[in-house]
Amino acid sequence: MSDQDSVVEKIIPALTIKVNKAFTLAEVLITLGIIGVVAAMTIPTLVQSYKKKVVESRLVKFYSTMQQAIKLSEIENGPISTWDEIGTGCEFVDPEAEKKECIEGTETPLIWYNKYLAKYIKISQKPITDLSDANKTSVGIYFPDGSYLGLSGDGWNYFVSLSNKKQYGVTIFPFYFYKQQGLQPFNGPESYACNESGNGANCTQVIMENGWKIPEDYPYKF
Repeated sequence: MSDQDSVVEKIIPALTIKVNKAFTLAEVLITLGIIGVVAAMTIPTLVQSYKKKVVESRLVKFYSTMQQAIKLSEIENGPISTWDEIGTGCEFVDPEAEKKECIEGTETPLIWYNKYLAKYIKISQKPITDLSDANKTSVGIYFPDGSYLGLSGDGWNYFVSLSNKKQYGVTIFPFYFYKQQGLQPFNGPESYACNESGNGANCTQVIMENGWKIPEDYPYKF
């Protein structure tokens, strides 16, 4: 072999272009399919877990906030056993009108709230009065985290969000205000049970008894 041939043999490998093997279309589709199956299996679980955490954190924050406000108010207004009744009525602009309208400032739940709790609670907007029927009113107290309280007489409904989904134990958690024990989770008869046969109103009590954590065997999805 001549010196020229030897030089050529050394140069040719150096000029060779290396080609990396790429994935085929079939391999890409199979991979995407596997990713899709895994996502379909895990994402709903992650979403449920996130929603549960939101409910748990907002419930315990609400209860803690209200308990603190009540204690602070007792220092100024005396024991809750001496507080006025909350009431559910108001004076109507036109009692004969088909759609009743309260005279502003006469709603008994709003008067009670302003007297005993308003100065101790941070809210995101002015309380709103809603008529539930011709004889009762419910005052909506809106909190900065997007939740709100429907205060109507001794029965209080806490909504963890402004979602259109209205379901006890999922978005609505009832409490009851007693003049001796203060604010407590609602605990009604069997028809209100936190199970498949009940309407879920007692779920507030179930979650509280579990340390404000939603039990593993909770009957409802979020």
